[in-house]
Amino acid sequence: MDNSTKQIRIGAVISYVALAVNIAATLLYMPWMVSVIGKANYAMYTLAYSFVNIFVMDFGLSNSVSKFIAQYRAEGSVQKENEFMATVSKVYLILDAVMAAILLVLFFFIDVIYTGLTAEEIRTFRSLYLIVASYAVVSFPFMPLSGVMYAYEKVIETKLCEMFQKLFTIVLVIAALLYQADVKFVMLANVFSALIALAAKFYIVKRGTHIRLKLSLANLAMFREVAGFTVWIAVQILAQRCIFTLAPNILGIVATSGDIAVFSPANSIESYFVSLAMAINGFFIMRITKYIVSDEKEQLYQLLLKVGRFQVLLLGMVYVVFVCVGDTFMCAWMGVDFRISWPCAALVMLPDILIYSEQVADTAAVASNLVKYQALGNVIMAVVCVLLSFPLSSVFGAIGASAAIAVSYVVLFVYNNILYSRKVGLAMGRFLKECYGKLILPVLAAGAAGFFLCNKLILIEGWTGVIIKACVASAVYVLVMFSFLNRQEKEMIIGLLKRNR
Repeated sequence: MDNSTKQIRIGAVISYVALAVNIAATLLYMPWMVSVIGKANYAMYTLAYSFVNIFVMDFGLSNSVSKFIAQYRAEGSVQKENEFMATVSKVYLILDAVMAAILLVLFFFIDVIYTGLTAEEIRTFRSLYLIVASYAVVSFPFMPLSGVMYAYEKVIETKLCEMFQKLFTIVLVIAALLYQADVKFVMLANVFSALIALAAKFYIVKRGTHIRLKLSLANLAMFREVAGFTVWIAVQILAQRCIFTLAPNILGIVATSGDIAVFSPANSIESYFVSLAMAINGFFIMRITKYIVSDEKEQLYQLLLKVGRFQVLLLGMVYVVFVCVGDTFMCAWMGVDFRISWPCAALVMLPDILIYSEQVADTAAVASNLVKYQALGNVIMAVVCVLLSFPLSSVFGAIGASAAIAVSYVVLFVYNNILYSRKVGLAMGRFLKECYGKLILPVLAAGAAGFFLCNKLILIEGWTGVIIKACVASAVYVLVMFSFLNRQEKEMIIGLLKRNR
């Protein structure tokens, strides 16, 4: 096994472990934290983060770092790597100064902006705002570090830093709550752990890469190239943000507050599903860039197929299990009033399986400088979503909003496949047949069998029912899907099982 493959496999395992830790923390220790610091303080804690994050946007610059560094590495140009980082760093410092000025001015208008808060809540919010805003200003110029590490295929180190941050945050927050139930200590615990992880990434980049930051190397011509790339990335990010940001607002206009409440858990579940789908995002940037530079289309296709089938199998299993236990889970987690949330979640999760099984093709499009076309696809998706959301939400409420999102993502999926076929040169028709064509029917069969067993034969409710039904649905899925794996996939699974005996 070469070092690149080892990095990807171990990095993927760490990603999934970190995601499991994050979900477990949300389900287990977050309710305890809220009960200790109080609902009002937790609201101020959440508000401080969300308000500051509105202004922490690098307009897609961080996405460009891994792309360009990987490209220059494939070309063997250390000089261009350093010129690029000098150029990007100057831009980050300018944006950081602007952001700092905006956050400083806003600090003096907090009581004007949030007129609904009490005097005590304003005092608490000001303290939390100062902490999180200071961290944002300090950490913003270091946002490119992860992109550099991915370009150098330091996947294990990147994911270890991220997992360490999550675990250390939990430890510090628990210690802070046990020592003194003050929300400011909770915020400081989050900031301190993030700074430690940032320092670790900086050390890794300094010692393990060719990057030597000299701002004097900044290149105006290179800035124009990066700016042209970044503008379209920014458009893409803004269009994607519109989808789930606008849905509650549209529901508020044409439906009821109850529909907004029902949509919220579905939104949260979908975000975790996407986190799982993106756990290996960025892992293949260097390999894909090499294939693009050397015009190795067949190798690129084989990587697309291998990763695509893996994503369909993994995401398909999670989706099938969720559909089988959805009603029981939602009633146990949120109560019977939120029962309708699970079909909403099922609707918005379904197209994610299609979109995120083509991450290799998406990265190849980025590496081929096709971000303008990708941005256009996301704008079309956002427009379709808004146009469908109003009529569907007014008639079907939260279900209608979820259906509008699902349809818009299917439109994006069709658009992407045309782009990957015509512009990147990938055989997407062949991919659809070898990936989805061979897996979709067994996934549907496993889902139907699991749903029948879990909802017609196993009638246990509560968390006990959730666990039992999830185990049954998982077992059915594995038994059905194993026979449809190709030889390489079966050998890999058998090898893992033998190794772990």
